[in-house]
This record gives sequence, structure tokens and C-alpha cells, in this order.
Amino acid sequence: MDWVAEFFKDADKKEINALAAWFADTITARFGNGPTIEGKPAVVEAFGQFFSSIKGMRHVREHMVVEGDFACNEAIVTYTTLDNRDVSVPVASSLHRTADGKLDRLFIFIDLAPVFAPAA
Repeated sequence: MDWVAEFFKDADKKEINALAAWFADTITARFGNGPTIEGKPAVVEAFGQFFSSIKGMRHVREHMVVEGDFACNEAIVTYTTLDNRDVSVPVASSLHRTADGKLDRLFIFIDLAPVFAPAA
């Protein structure tokens, strides 16, 4: 099973409960150059806030490296903004999962400025 693809498929659905099911209680997450977020409740809240700021998103993988329970995924992610624009940006994600398959680390390296820039 391509667990990384399955995770991003759930993320693209923007269903917070499906995404939360992936997270270990001890998850640590970081978005771009933002602060580290510690613990499942805080990470779920952060994703919920982000999901409310966009209409949709879809990941198209470019490269992936997996070593055991660690993965690095490079993708182009197209975000649909609240004003119906599609904005594509490159994203690299570093993921680690526990022995029971829950993510305990999710670092997302992205520049979201183009997504939230005013329409030209």
C-alpha cells in the first residue's frame, strides 16, 4: 500500500475527521516557516482553520522517497481559493509514522503567499 498517497488522498478531501484519523496523539507538525505545532488537538485545529480558508486542493506527486516509516514527498498542489481561482505551488512534505501507522511528524515546506495573494 502506498500510505503516503492514501494520506494525501484523505487530505485532498478536506474531511478533517478522515485526516485526524492519521495522526498520533504525539504528532508534531509545521507549515512553511510557521511555528511547530505539538499534539493531535492542536494539529487538527490548525488543519481545520486552513481548510476553512480554501475551497479545495489536489496533490500531484512529482517525486517520493520512502525509507521504512519515513517519507519525503514532492508535489505540485493546486489550491482552489475562496474566490474560485486555482493556484498551483510546489510543496515538499516530510512524514514519519509510528509502528501502528499513525503520523507523528508532518513537516510541510511550502510558500502559501501565492495562494492568498489578491487576484490580479
